[in-house]
Amino acid sequence: MYRIELTGECFVHDREQTILLWCASKSEYANLEEFVTFCWSRQYEEENYGQQTLEEWLAEFQMERIPAETFFETIQQYLSDLAYVDVRIPKQYANAFRLLKEDWNEVLYAAENEHDYLCFWWYTTA
Repeated sequence: MYRIELTGECFVHDREQTILLWCASKSEYANLEEFVTFCWSRQYEEENYGQQTLEEWLAEFQMERIPAETFFETIQQYLSDLAYVDVRIPKQYANAFRLLKEDWNEVLYAAENEHDYLCFWWYTTA
């Protein structure tokens, strides 16, 4: 199970949470940079969101490519110090997760309040 906390009605776009989102949509995006670029293009269209440039946005993540053979170890390394993120990545399922063709805003803003969690029930096995 992947669990990502939402604050208010905005997707918190820190690196660790973005990596989790990318992990679940790996079949849609070839690498983390492509996924972050997609997230940036979505947030840039939102009127009440801070409109950072793509360069500023990417700089926050210290982008790097993660080789498939060390993917799970790298994810755990990124998240090892984050007590607030509940992360379990079963190897037999993680690579099969796929982003459903739903409205992106419905997925990101699904939490009714800041204490709710966006669980990855929007992803399913291929």
